[in-house]
Amino acid sequence: MQAEERKRNEKVFRILAEDVETVVPVLVDGMLTSRKSYDRITYLTFPRLFPIVPAHVCRGMTTRYLTDEALYREVILHPLAKAKSFVWIGTADIKDLHVEMGKEVKPFLALLDGLVRRGVEIRLLHAKDPGPRFRDSFDKYPLLWKRMERQLCPRVHFKIIVADGVRRATADRPI
Repeated sequence: MQAEERKRNEKVFRILAEDVETVVPVLVDGMLTSRKSYDRITYLTFPRLFPIVPAHVCRGMTTRYLTDEALYREVILHPLAKAKSFVWIGTADIKDLHVEMGKEVKPFLALLDGLVRRGVEIRLLHAKDPGPRFRDSFDKYPLLWKRMERQLCPRVHFKIIVADGVRRATADRPI
């Protein structure tokens, strides 16, 4: 990240966020004094939205906000299509996503099926049973039944894609 870009981003983070060193003592104190299970402990000063990660942790990292087609292409389509070893997907709610494959639009499961046929290991961690459309699509790919690892875990609330050891995305929408 160039110095000018870092300076600009830092200015935005200072507007939106609190330093971890400021937030952690308040949250830890709240945890230690709380006597209820699942008690909500928050720290948010307006207009700041989230605590920031210290600069030494982010050194060398680039963060970009992607939406719509850019998110689809840079996070889902291109990295997964190029995966050679493994793909891990974690999401609370798995949908019957469709993707471009050549000049056609096919179920995301067709992309995963192609990866499995190339020897790529697929792991899917999701919070609830998929809906009927996903199940109907899944039934069309018997190789995935045997070779895709699926694990149901109701506590999964994150969204993440990891392809060949590189985290491609964390998101706040279903993948």
